[in-house]
Amino acid sequence: MTARDPIAAAITLMEASRREAYNALIRHTPTCAACNRHPLCEEGRRLWDAWKGRDK
Repeated sequence: MTARDPIAAAITLMEASRREAYNALIRHTPTCAACNRHPLCEEGRRLWDAWKGRDK
């Protein structure tokens, strides 16, 4: 694969997006009362889904 390969670029972008979602989830959950219970709040669930690659 070359650096200009569109598939490699898409994968790199997806990995970066998931990494950002994970970091946002880690920042969000300690301060969210709903996320400290189960299930997660809407924002927590959105971040979780993005981290797991299930976002739409």
